[in-house]
Order: sequence, then structure tokens, then C-alpha cells
Amino acid sequence: MRKKTKKALSVIMAGALSLGVCIAQSGCSGEQYDPEAIQVLIAKLGYGTQWAQNIAKAYEQKTGTKVQFTEAVGQQGNTSIKTQVESLASNADVVFQQGSIWNKVYSGSVSVNGVKYDTLYADLSDMYQSEIEGENGATMLSKMDERAKDAFSLDGKFYSVPWAKNISGIVCNRTVWENLGMTDDDIPLTTNELFDVCDKIVAKNKKASPFIYCSADEYYTMFLPVWIAQYEGYESMKWFMQGRGPENSSGEYIYTYDGQKYALEVLQKLVTTPGYQNSASTSLDFTDMQGYFLQGAAAFCVNGSWLEIEMSNYQNVDIKYIKTPVISAIVNKTPSVVKAAAAAGKTSDGVLADIIAEIDAGKTSSEKYPAVTAEDFALIQEARGMQYSGTVSSFVGYIPSYSSKIDKAKDFLKFIYSDEGLNIYYETQKGARLPFTPVSGYKEIKKTDFRELINKAEDEDSVFYFEYSKTKLYAAADVSATFANGSGNLVAALIGGATADQILSTNTNNIQQRWSTIRQYL
Repeated sequence: MRKKTKKALSVIMAGALSLGVCIAQSGCSGEQYDPEAIQVLIAKLGYGTQWAQNIAKAYEQKTGTKVQFTEAVGQQGNTSIKTQVESLASNADVVFQQGSIWNKVYSGSVSVNGVKYDTLYADLSDMYQSEIEGENGATMLSKMDERAKDAFSLDGKFYSVPWAKNISGIVCNRTVWENLGMTDDDIPLTTNELFDVCDKIVAKNKKASPFIYCSADEYYTMFLPVWIAQYEGYESMKWFMQGRGPENSSGEYIYTYDGQKYALEVLQKLVTTPGYQNSASTSLDFTDMQGYFLQGAAAFCVNGSWLEIEMSNYQNVDIKYIKTPVISAIVNKTPSVVKAAAAAGKTSDGVLADIIAEIDAGKTSSEKYPAVTAEDFALIQEARGMQYSGTVSSFVGYIPSYSSKIDKAKDFLKFIYSDEGLNIYYETQKGARLPFTPVSGYKEIKKTDFRELINKAEDEDSVFYFEYSKTKLYAAADVSATFANGSGNLVAALIGGATADQILSTNTNNIQQRWSTIRQYL
């Protein structure tokens, strides 16, 4: 068996190299493959791999069990990991990747070397439920956030673990902002105000653009749901995440929500208006784009909470998230705001911005516009509470069911979520937290303002978590939750001239044409 797995590793690495994917074994200098060690295959993405290396070092010191790492770099490397595991030839005992595993869980059993396994991934339920040594009866399950429990369990079973909480939003380069003569009073509160700010920046005709992104690896698509959710409200978005249409209708109609149209129109204007996006956006890879942003190429960049970790070589950069501007189209659902605007001789968006300012100041009703109803105020208040987009289920760790060291692998994974492991992660990641709460709490460490703001947003529940990966419609039936049913990449389609209505129509028609096949998976 050891000879077979060693040979498999050679074959896999050779295949990866032929695809131009950078895969490297890491650990001690000159370290050779150890068949007795726990073999970890890990994607080296924005959150890095140092957290895992540091936890493994502590685990080795505590147990004497060696852990060896093989890193797969970037999104190509991440794709190669999935290919390796799904080819049933990987020698990895623990895998950390980006991307859902539910499609393969729903696919059922696999057979390797004549042995049949219920799924491609080992059942980790016993690991979740067993007590962690020295923690007064605590288990992984008792320490886990409720949202993460729901995202990672299926019929009471767990097949994977989270290794990052991904928060994304609009990051502001404060140095650029101030050089443009802008202050905190200029931070946009609505999407119409966001466009006004973009126009002002373009008019200044300075080196900095309003926004910058990477066209080959864009994050607008994954950020867009926060604007949809602001318009639709959380309850309505739950239907979409569960694979249902408006008012809990059939999944055939998941692309007929009004909020999708209005959010797409915001994104369309943002990515197609001349001057709004830095011209280098089409030629830079993601890491270089982030470097351009930090060096002052743009005032804003839609980015994730990994930014300061991945770009740690950029010192003394003043960045912070702004609260996502509330989608201006929400006034379509708040008639008392429209009436108040007419009475005051103002635009509806101006009154909306005033109400948002009141909400930010802690008001529970509008003192400036008493005619605004409690119902309409509550709708805007809920929308303002969705300040960032997030997911706990994008970055998953698991044990292939055909690993020869499942018990060892479980013990290592369990250590990651011990208080010691969680604090090592916390320190290494500069204050980033996993969706688990240590029994003894987190240590006091110095955090940047950027990280403090993210943690505060999590604590105040002002993140809209877009969790859909477990839903069968998306996981098993090959239906895209990100507007890619027959229309390709969303941003590319918008830049290519497609309208919001055309994109929604294309997605709806594609799903309806395939519906008889899709239903078989539900």
C-alpha cells in the first residue's frame, strides 16, 4: 500500500506539472516523503498555509506524530487538488481546498482497490462529537457557530471542516481617498451616491481610478448577493439559497427575483461606465491587481478579508472596509420614503441617504422624516445591516475516505479546533477567526484597524452570509447560483453588452429547458 501511494504521488505531481501547476512539498529543509506521516494536501491561496504549518508544528511537539505538507499554488493548484482526490489516486490523508464537496457527497459511494466507501469523504461526525482533551467536556460541535453547523452538516453527519471565514466587501484605500480631497462625510450611503463619488473621482482626472479589479478572477459576482439581499430581505434570500423561486415557488424561477434585476443594473453601471474601473483591470492577475490597489491605483476594490494576510509585504498601507452602500432601488418598496421626499422637495435617494445616516447613528425611527412608516424604516434598517458579504463554507478541509490513516488524520484535524489550535490560527492570521469559540477565549494580540472592523462586523451580525453550496439544486443538479446558466461569467457578459433582463432571461430559459433532467436530482 505504501509503495502504491508513493507511486500515486509521483504520477499526480507529474500530471500537475504538465499542466503548469506549481505543487511543492514543504516541511523541514530537505525532508523526504515519510509514509508514516500524516500527508496534508493544501491549496495555497489568499489565506496562506502558514497557519496550518504552525498548528502542525505544535501538534508534532505534543503527539510525536509527523505531518508533511504538499502545497498547490493558486486557483490552478486548487483545481488540481480536486482532480487528484476525485481521481481516487491521491495519497493525501487531509485535504484543504476552496470549493464545495457536496456534489460528490450527493454522488454516493466510490470504490478504491476493491473497497467500497459510502462517499468520497470520510464521515467526521465522531470527531465533531468527541470531547477535546483538557477542555472540560467541550467538543468541536459545542464550540462551533450555529451558522457553520448548518452549512457543514447533512442529515446529522459531517464530512468536512471550515478553515477560513471569508468576508468580502468594498475596501477603501484611505491614502488615495484623502489625496482626492475626500473625507468620511463623502463615503457613499446608497448606490446612487456611489456612482456620484465615482463621477467625482473621474472628473478630478488624477492617476487613481474609482475602482480596480481582476477580470480573470473577479469578485463582483460573489459580492453581488449583498445588494440582492438588501433589496429582497433575508427571508426572501433564504428561498433563493434553498433553491426556490420568489414566495417559495419552484426552483425553475430562481432567476425571477426583482432584487436580482436591480442589483445587476448597479453592477452593470459599475463595470461598464468609462473611467469607473482602472484600465489595468483587464491585464493584471489577482495578486498584482491587489498590489496596484495598495500602491494607489484606485480608491476602491471589492476584496476579501484575506487581503492584509496575502499582501503582508505592503507595510503601512491605510485600508479599511466601507459599509456596503444600500441599493437605491429599495425606495421602490418604501412608498412612505417617496412621499416624504416629495413633501421635502428632495429626491427619494436623498431621503434614503438621510435615513441611513440616522440608522448609523443608532436611531430606531426617522426623526427627520416622521411620516416614514415603521415598516419602511425597518426594511431600510435590515438592508443597512447587510454591510458585507460572507461565507463559512467556501474553504473546506476533509479526509479522503480511502486514506490509510483516517484515525491519525482525525486526531490532527481535531487538534486544529482545540483551544490551542484555534489560538495558533488566530495569532498567525493576525486576528482572523474560524467559526469556533475557544472555551478559554482568544489571546490578546495586536490587530490592525482593518481586522478589528471585520471582527466587529462578524460580532454585530452585519455580514450577509451567502450559503447555498449544500442545496441540491446547486450542488447536485448543475445549476449555477451565480448567473452562469448558459450565460458564462457575469461580469464578462455585462461588459459584452448584455443587459440585466437578458442575463436573467438566459438563466431562466436555460434552467427551464433542462428542468426535467434537473428534477431527477432534487
